[in-house]
Amino acid sequence: MRDRLEQALKRHDVEYADIRIEDVTSPSVSFRGPDLDTIGSSRTVGGIVRALHRGGWGFATFNDLDNLEARVQEACETARLVGHEKTFFAPSEPVVDVIKADMQRDFRGIPLAEKKALAEEYNRIVLGYDKQVQTSTVGYADSFKTSWYANSEGTYIEEEKPNVVIFAQAVARSGDIVQANRQSDGGPEGFQTVDHFHAKAEQAARRAVELLSAPSVTGGASPRRALG
Repeated sequence: MRDRLEQALKRHDVEYADIRIEDVTSPSVSFRGPDLDTIGSSRTVGGIVRALHRGGWGFATFNDLDNLEARVQEACETARLVGHEKTFFAPSEPVVDVIKADMQRDFRGIPLAEKKALAEEYNRIVLGYDKQVQTSTVGYADSFKTSWYANSEGTYIEEEKPNVVIFAQAVARSGDIVQANRQSDGGPEGFQTVDHFHAKAEQAARRAVELLSAPSVTGGASPRRALG
């Protein structure tokens, strides 16, 4: 990718230009009550070119990488149309850095069917905790974003950003009283952060049920207490 970006930037004919690109893949699964609500995976790719000429900025956005040189030229043409003053640059040294994801267990290698089975397992825990649990919402999602940035002054930065999340919500009912509780976990460290959610799934159900017998809050004015 670095070669492609640097090659495209060679076509710029203004004072400054840069390119940003993002590629994001996002699978997800959700259950509502006993039923599978949604399942699927999406991928989005897109970016923007910025060009600066005589104090005027030009932009070109895109969602495919087939002809980056043409997008650079579009941004440059726009900048030349609007730029009629002077460009001021702050001094800066080029930066080159590549930041790779550091996951203990890479969720990209886990089949979507296994992610579905995991969410379904947590959903059964919530629904089976107590007869007062009326329904549930349980979801799994992960995303892996790779971003690239390069400019005409020699800077190149590539970064990978993983994230995974699991959540479970229980809704409990007793007569006219309805209470809900939600627990979640996840992070950038990998699939193992959501692979042992059993206790928190049960906690969501337990707290929802416990809230049914919580004392009611009495409305009315209350005195203010000074802070400090």
